[in-house]
Amino acid sequence: MRFLLSLLALPLASSASDVPKSTDNRLVVELFVASPQIKHPTGVAIDGQGRVYVIESHTHFPPDGYAGGKSDRVYVFAKPGTDGRATERTVFADGFNMGMDLLWSADGWLYVAERGRISRLRDTNGDSQADVTERLIDLQTTGTYPHNGLSGLASDRLGHLYFGLGENLGHPYTMIDRDGNRIVGAEGIGGGVFRCTRDGKQLEQIARGFWNPFGVCVDEFGRIFAVENDPGASPPCRLLHIVPGGDYGYQYQYGRSGIHPFIAWDGELANTLPMVCGVGEAPCEVIHFNSHSFPDEYRGEYLVTSWGDHRVERYRLERRGASVSGSMQPLVQGGRSFRPVSMATAPDGTLYVSDWGSRLYELHGEGKIWRIRPKELRPRKAKPLPKPATTDADLRWLAQLRDSKNLDELLAAADDRDPFVSNAAITGLAKLGDKLASVELTKRNPAERRVVLLALKENRAHDRLADFLDDKDPDIRFEVLRWIADYKLDAHREFAQAGLRRGDGNYRLFRAYVACIDSLDGRKNPDRTNTPLARELMKAPGTPERLHAHLIRYLAGQQHAYSTAQLIDWSRSTNVALQREAVWSLRFQDNEAAQSRLAKLATDAAQPVDLRLAATAALGQAETLLTLAGGENKALRNEALRIL
Repeated sequence: MRFLLSLLALPLASSASDVPKSTDNRLVVELFVASPQIKHPTGVAIDGQGRVYVIESHTHFPPDGYAGGKSDRVYVFAKPGTDGRATERTVFADGFNMGMDLLWSADGWLYVAERGRISRLRDTNGDSQADVTERLIDLQTTGTYPHNGLSGLASDRLGHLYFGLGENLGHPYTMIDRDGNRIVGAEGIGGGVFRCTRDGKQLEQIARGFWNPFGVCVDEFGRIFAVENDPGASPPCRLLHIVPGGDYGYQYQYGRSGIHPFIAWDGELANTLPMVCGVGEAPCEVIHFNSHSFPDEYRGEYLVTSWGDHRVERYRLERRGASVSGSMQPLVQGGRSFRPVSMATAPDGTLYVSDWGSRLYELHGEGKIWRIRPKELRPRKAKPLPKPATTDADLRWLAQLRDSKNLDELLAAADDRDPFVSNAAITGLAKLGDKLASVELTKRNPAERRVVLLALKENRAHDRLADFLDDKDPDIRFEVLRWIADYKLDAHREFAQAGLRRGDGNYRLFRAYVACIDSLDGRKNPDRTNTPLARELMKAPGTPERLHAHLIRYLAGQQHAYSTAQLIDWSRSTNVALQREAVWSLRFQDNEAAQSRLAKLATDAAQPVDLRLAATAALGQAETLLTLAGGENKALRNEALRIL
């Protein structure tokens, strides 16, 4: 039976203090519909008639005794009346589990992303109820956390459907399209961005290295963007420019803090790509905005919903190399209960935003849909956006590198300072097959050897790793350790253990040795200090001084890892690295002997100034700091004043 409900007589409770405010006085934010007519809304989409489709969630952490529905449903609301509010509601479809996102297609299909599948629905008889359902993508996994599965629906003009997959709490998965094509994700891998045809065929992964690309969009120029939710202990969340073959730096197997040496959040590792810019906390959606009703300066901007910062943000992008950078201005700011999730633009140019309605993850009975529009709604004929002058050239250049057969061109481009150029060239190198395998490493410089290694790693040519084990370049050795760790190549355990015991290289390389061994051991919480391993090395006979220096730094703040007497002894070492680390770690020793040693170093004019500065920064003695603050050495004086 068709389920149709008039909403005119039902209350739409929302006090003035609850209404989010626009930062632009030419715009208004008005309530379209609220609880009890809509609860826990996630995805929102709008068809060509201006009707609003919304997922109402009943499966996202229901509390004990929850009296709501047993499954998620999609409502369709008629376009607003003269007061801006919905006039009727119909259940378009029911029976969904952990529904995340909606996408309306101009060909009359409504695409639905649930945590574990993507479907498309169609109303063929005009009764506002779906009577055709096609299942496009299935995700087979033991992961069940609600919002780190499939989400982020988007489409392009070439007939592709794009979507994101979160880190799935590290559970392995198999993704299957309608033709039976499969993508298998290993345990501990991060999230990805995928695409298929709009009818669910030709499934492929186009990018990797995500925590949770919860929102994805394809702009009017064919560029793909995603918002990354979440950063762990390494804020901010990210707005990302997605390119084929892109690696955005995150793997679940390296923990959830974001501070592991084999995790990159802003392109810090070789062949990983940086963010466009940071965004607000817990972003859920990104759209390319081209409303013909809003003021002209909004056209072409990118809008992001920040669930955790209670706002809708607007971004203006500028060219940066072969990619872009961005800057943010708030569009709408709400209070603590404003939790925006999804957005869609109506045919009249107005913007609709779904609002979860509470900070609680579990179901709570609240929810709203807001409508943002100019005070004077005067729809104009939509104009195509002017394409940035370099967009086509940049996209062509990156595509040319990904498909190039010219070894020398690719080797040169792979060392380019622009990470998007470098990534495209390494992707191209990986496709060369025998030509790449024939490269004589002894005739190549370190930069070229490194990119050959990275390309071989892309091909999982693990048998070629032995060609790089004796390489003395620290950056190459780092990448060797990352390769071993990423794929848990236990055959190379002795290589990692021997290098760690030698203590060769800088602190970054030391961390890579430890991280590699942690990975081979399957250590839980690999982003935390491996104190047992470090203490074992600390006590081992014959431990080199340079390794002691790394260990002191690695165990910083753990007061019982070494004694004050040890640190004082090391502070007299002729090994500069060990001496500096010992001095800096004395700050954690809250006793007179440590303070006395630091004061002596800080005030000893015979000591190097940078050592005296380190001792000054570690001091807690006001009397000594006051003496230094009145001294003649400007650097020491400023440091003492800073500490005071």
